[in-house]
Amino acid sequence: MLNPIDEKRKRKEITRLIVGHQQQIFAFIFSLVPIRDEAEDILQDVCVEIMGRFRDFELGTNFLAWANSIAYCKVRSARTNYARCLASDGIGIFWI
Repeated sequence: MLNPIDEKRKRKEITRLIVGHQQQIFAFIFSLVPIRDEAEDILQDVCVEIMGRFRDFELGTNFLAWANSIAYCKVRSARTNYARCLASDGIGIFWI
């Protein structure tokens, strides 16, 4: 468990990493979800998830790989949710 000062420092570093890698994370998501608005929504979800799990990330390791693994899970989750919508109301999303 981090002390409050270290936790604040790590949270600040994670925020810096998100900002520095945001375009790359978005490009990864957009390669999987070619609808810009959907990709942007997923990016927001990814950023929230990263901040919620910042304690799990070990500084000095590959942040982009870690963030993209979270992004991949979010894309899969979004696809599952859209598939459920498709099954329930017959309206399709093209990127499923």
